Amino acid sequence: MDSLPQRPEAPPPPDATRRIVVASVTPRAIVVVIAIVLAVAAGLWLLWLSKRIVTWVLIAMFLAAALNPAVEFFQRRLRFRRVPAISLTFMILIIVTAGIALLLVPPLIDAGGQLADDAPGYVDRLAKTRLFQELDQRYDVADRLKEFVNTLPDHLGGAGTAVDVAQRLLSGLVGGLTVLVLTFMFLIYGRQLRVTSVAALPGHLQARINIVLDKMYRSVGGYVAGNLLVSLVAGLFAYTALKILGVPAAAALAFWVGIADLVPLVGATVGAIPAVIVAFFSGWLVGAVVIAYFVVYQQVENHFVQPLVMRRTTSLNPLLTLIAVIVGAELLGILGALLAIPAASIIKIVATDLWEHRRGAPPPAGSAEPPQADAAATA
Repeated sequence: MDSLPQRPEAPPPPDATRRIVVASVTPRAIVVVIAIVLAVAAGLWLLWLSKRIVTWVLIAMFLAAALNPAVEFFQRRLRFRRVPAISLTFMILIIVTAGIALLLVPPLIDAGGQLADDAPGYVDRLAKTRLFQELDQRYDVADRLKEFVNTLPDHLGGAGTAVDVAQRLLSGLVGGLTVLVLTFMFLIYGRQLRVTSVAALPGHLQARINIVLDKMYRSVGGYVAGNLLVSLVAGLFAYTALKILGVPAAAALAFWVGIADLVPLVGATVGAIPAVIVAFFSGWLVGAVVIAYFVVYQQVENHFVQPLVMRRTTSLNPLLTLIAVIVGAELLGILGALLAIPAASIIKIVATDLWEHRRGAPPPAGSAEPPQADAAATA
């Protein structure tokens, strides 16, 4: 019996997942995109216009993170509630700051006046050096420098300068009071704000966000407190060394050393330059000893003190630290350089968490329970 001819097999139906969807761009979508871009641009512009307020808020946040360990210490040891513990911490901070100001401000004023009075003599000594004479023949440095030095007391005591100084002092006072009030409010309501914000997130993200926030808090608080301690030590040691060597205006120079030392890596070198210049006017031997002192101290600080602070707080690579300082200084000046390291540490913590989460790494060990914002803690 002849077999029936077989029909050719029908082609398989097209896969539904391989359909080509042609998306049409509607005018509404274009309007939405333009509106989003304009809203982001307007937000960035407003942020730039209010950069002073944003700066105050950032400083207050960092100060709150630095003072919170002391507040918690008084809560544990003295069994204070939150607000009395914060008030006691602020009282101690104000008393210590006022005491330091009373000890430093009069010597700083005297030292500044001494430098202004002695500046012409320093210029005369400098003019006798061979290097200065060669520079003077080429660029006429001596006349310009003497003119500036001779008019320096007039500039310091002029009415216009006095008005400018008064305005700056008033602006600084307003800014300082604003930062203190913001710091106080952050210490009171920061924990409650954190709990409320984390509770609004999906449940599977709350433990992870709490761990990241804890790391940020430890990093920023430890860095701010440690850096202030390191700068205080640098200023005290510099004052002791300059005073022993008989360098003029030791208090003012040491104060600048401590302020400049707040900037990581490059601050110590910048702070040492004026002290070295003034020391050389007291003699070549004194200048050489001052250079040797700062070289030795900076080696000790860079290789022992600063790495200890960085390792326990930021754990940043020195190259990344330097880049962060340069970028911060370019954006906000000295204040940006001071805030650069904590900001870079926060970015590193967030980036590390995102990378580990994407890689599927297990969550780090530790308590992931959110802090409790009970009424007793904030009363």
